[in-house]
Amino acid sequence: VRVVTLEDEPRILELRGRDINKVNHAYGTNGIVTELEMPLTPAFPWADLIAPFGDFMTAARFGQALGEADGVVVNECSVFAWPIPEYFKPLGEFIPDGSATAFCLVAESSVEWFECLVADFGGSVCYHKSAAESARTTPLYEYTCTICDNTFEKLRPMSRMDDEANCPDCGSHSERQLSVFMSFTTDAGGETRAVAGGGGCCGGGGGGGGGAGAA
Repeated sequence: VRVVTLEDEPRILELRGRDINKVNHAYGTNGIVTELEMPLTPAFPWADLIAPFGDFMTAARFGQALGEADGVVVNECSVFAWPIPEYFKPLGEFIPDGSATAFCLVAESSVEWFECLVADFGGSVCYHKSAAESARTTPLYEYTCTICDNTFEKLRPMSRMDDEANCPDCGSHSERQLSVFMSFTTDAGGETRAVAGGGGCCGGGGGGGGGAGAA
């Protein structure tokens, strides 16, 4: 860090290592920071991957092994027991029924090693989206049936967000809903409950936009 002091005769100080605590924990206005240098972590292109396993404990052991694996760059690994994976509706066609799944974000340079580790635990990769594909992710929209009130989601281009979306349960007309953020509140009785918050973002939310990343 480079600092100009506020002394009668200002000085320019360059502090490194633990010496930066001299200004980090200083009280009052005693200098002006004119330059700051800090290390940044490398940027990786992340691939979205989903790996199903026969049972939850196998998936959990895989997740632990992945986190401990040398040389495999991992951003995230979330393991879900069935039936949670079936709630990721836009990904339903990829996920085998009854499987425990690991939703992962892995650096593209590590995908080959990731696949080997999955195979070691008797699993397979059922979904793989590259970083380039994720950058072109199709938004996730929510619709509610006007007849049976069933609420469902569809991945479609923004230009088609108001196209007809028939209810998967009864086939009737459905209306697009504004997606909202979820927040929590505590009532007078001390009970915590979810409430709808502000916002109208439709892009990539919930369990679909970025594939595994959303998990």
